[in-house]
Amino acid sequence: MKQIYTLIDDGDAVVDFNHWQREIVLGERMTHSYFNTGGRSTGAAFVLVSDFFAEFQGTFSLITLEKSTDLTDKNWVNGNCETHTAQFEKITMPDGRTGMIARFPDFVFPQGIILPTPRKYSKATEEMRHARGMLVRYTINSDCDVPPNTMVEVALIPRTESMQVKSLNMTLQTPQQHRELMRERFAQLGI
Repeated sequence: MKQIYTLIDDGDAVVDFNHWQREIVLGERMTHSYFNTGGRSTGAAFVLVSDFFAEFQGTFSLITLEKSTDLTDKNWVNGNCETHTAQFEKITMPDGRTGMIARFPDFVFPQGIILPTPRKYSKATEEMRHARGMLVRYTINSDCDVPPNTMVEVALIPRTESMQVKSLNMTLQTPQQHRELMRERFAQLGI
């Protein structure tokens, strides 16, 4: 069978999104999935940026950054993962916005994988990408009100001199706001 991906060992890590939710829900365990398309850099930071955090009254769980240790697709089921933990700390971004950052100085990015463009689906490619995936898990606990359409910019950043950052904008919601949104989506689908 022809291999339609390339594995990378050299150079700086470059993070891409495996899959994600569109919302961060207060009180729920969030999981973001990433994979590396570059080399095996050491050191990472996970950042949440939003003006909401400027006056935030609540708590964050420990945040974990996980990667496979056996590079097989079954790693997440079997729990055969390397786990790094950190606490969020508040920072002011260069543009003046407020951010929450968790630093993982000893995290070594897994071997990178380059997929063809446009992506051609193959089970082997999907398994290879998933096996080299990284999971970020955390919970934000708060009973405070969240203004509608509160956006949070989310990024997993390799700590390198030539860092390449891809971020994603997500909506921050209370559980009630999320339930209402899900009802609207299901109604639009006729469910």
